[in-house]
Amino acid sequence: MNDAIQISPAVIGGNHIDAVSAKQLHEALGAKSKFADWIRRRIDNIGYTQDVDFLAIFKNETKGSWFGSREVIDDYLLTLDMAKELCMLERNDKGRQFRRYFIEREREAIEKGRYLQAMSQELLNYRPLWRNIQRYANLGLNNVEIGRLCGRSKDTVRSHRRKMEACGLLKPPANLKQLQQMQQMNLRLLPGGAS
Repeated sequence: MNDAIQISPAVIGGNHIDAVSAKQLHEALGAKSKFADWIRRRIDNIGYTQDVDFLAIFKNETKGSWFGSREVIDDYLLTLDMAKELCMLERNDKGRQFRRYFIEREREAIEKGRYLQAMSQELLNYRPLWRNIQRYANLGLNNVEIGRLCGRSKDTVRSHRRKMEACGLLKPPANLKQLQQMQQMNLRLLPGGAS
C-alpha cells in the first residue's frame, strides 16, 4: 500500500508538513470520475482552503481563451488531514485502508519527533557547553559574545555551533549571508576598522 501513495515533506501555509499528491490519492482510491472533476468537487463541497489544506501545483504552460490566459493546475499537494478526510468521503474499503495508513504514518512521525527531542535533551545534558551555546544563541548573541560568556574563543564557539547545527540542535540563521554582510559593514564603520 505504501507504494501507491508517497508521503513527502512540503510547505503549505508556511508550515513544514507531510503531504500527498491528490492525483496519486485519486488513482489509489479508484475514484470513477475524472481527476479534475473529483478534486474540484471535493474542494468546493467540503470547503477546503488553498494554502491551508492544500497547495495547487501548476504546469509550465497556460491555456488561452477569449477571456485571456490562465495557468493550468497539474496536481495538488494535500495535507494528511485533508487526505484522510477525502479517504473517508469515498466510503469504500480502499478509503478506509488508506485512512488507516495515513494515521499510522502520523503516529510514526510523532514518535520519531519525541525520540529526537529526547536524544537532543540527552546530548545537551551530556555537553554543558552546548547547552550554554544553545541558550545564548537563542537569545540572539553572536559567537564573540557567547565566547566571552563561556570563556572560549569565537572560533571554538563557531566550530561547536556548526556541529550543533549538523545535529539539529541549532538552526542556522535563515539570512546567514545577509548577517555576514552586515557584520562586514559594521567592521568597516568602526573606528580603526578597514576603510
